[in-house]
Amino acid sequence: MATKSDFTDEEWAKIASLPGLVIGGAAWADGKMMPAVREIVAGGEVFAKAGSTAPEGSLVRDVFDGASKQKLDLGEAKPESTQAAVELISGQIGEAFALLASKASSDEVAAVRSTLQDAATATVERLGSGFWGSGDAKVSEGEQAFLDRLAAVLNP
Repeated sequence: MATKSDFTDEEWAKIASLPGLVIGGAAWADGKMMPAVREIVAGGEVFAKAGSTAPEGSLVRDVFDGASKQKLDLGEAKPESTQAAVELISGQIGEAFALLASKASSDEVAAVRSTLQDAATATVERLGSGFWGSGDAKVSEGEQAFLDRLAAVLNP
């Protein structure tokens, strides 16, 4: 079983960014940021539950505890399109998840993977694809592409 202390500060900063990257990527994937607040809340609820139900001192708790308050941080990057942003975010998710997987147990890796995917799904399914979140179609083409990309990144 790995703990936060098994990672350097730099490694942990990348790993701790996973929740913000996943929710941000999922919310941005449809190309609209205006209704994303309600989407972000839906993903944050998944993280809050994972953080509060995991055992104290566990890697899973450390990754998700407080994650619902995280914000997407792309650093100095200034993507020029939604697709470029999703590619950048997916790359950062892959890098951070690989760091986590390099030291975590298979059960911890599976728990983090599942929670990240559940939060992304909750985010994209929160609203419809119509005006102000109306409409029957819950997941847009861009959002589904992000979910597919996330699955590929988390299951190398």
